[in-house]
Amino acid sequence: PTLARWLAEPPPPLIRPGAWRGERVLTLGSAAYRWLDLGASAPVLNGPDDPAVVFTRAGLIQEHAQRARSAGELALMMRYDEQLEGGDLRPLPGAAEIASPLLGHIIPAMPMILHLARADQARHVLVRLAVRLQLLGKDGHLPRTHDEAVKAVGRLICPYGDATLPVTYQFLAEHAFRLFLSDQDPAPATISAQRWKALCAPVNAPPGRHLVVPGKVLEVVIDPHVPPEERKGADGF
Repeated sequence: PTLARWLAEPPPPLIRPGAWRGERVLTLGSAAYRWLDLGASAPVLNGPDDPAVVFTRAGLIQEHAQRARSAGELALMMRYDEQLEGGDLRPLPGAAEIASPLLGHIIPAMPMILHLARADQARHVLVRLAVRLQLLGKDGHLPRTHDEAVKAVGRLICPYGDATLPVTYQFLAEHAFRLFLSDQDPAPATISAQRWKALCAPVNAPPGRHLVVPGKVLEVVIDPHVPPEERKGADGF
């Protein structure tokens, strides 16, 4: 029953309000605090290299007009994080025009955070597909081909945001198989070509490893077979 409940679990939510709230407080909130507290005073130029100081240092030594623009863009980003926290995934209007050095480390992180959340959803589904196939192998009926795997467990797909990614089944041995993201050209519209290439990168399963679930690639390799121990003589050789 526990396994059945686990297999039936839906993918994790793409938006976790607490996570976005933490992102807003940790990055933007710290930057805003430094901005207001330190102003253009000297300590920020020679202070500790904690992230908040690094984010603000470049902005604080600019002329007044640019600093004012940076402050306005910081406020814009704060509102955008609040939008994400509320579940609204629409892109930030005017993001391409934001040029503040203050936000140079923050703006690029937003799409990456969403990408990681989508990849987590996809991996959630992929791992459960692998377990369903592995359960077939316990009875000696591990599918030999991709088509047989589809007949056994249904379509081999996983989500990526609003897109559906095709998954390929590869029979490796009587007891082993591989599930991986099927490469296609061009990449799905919702994924950049660079990220798609990273998700589809082949992974080498080290000898003796019975389960490989890479952190950045959408792939699962299962080889539960434990080779028999080498027989030894009475003297241990």
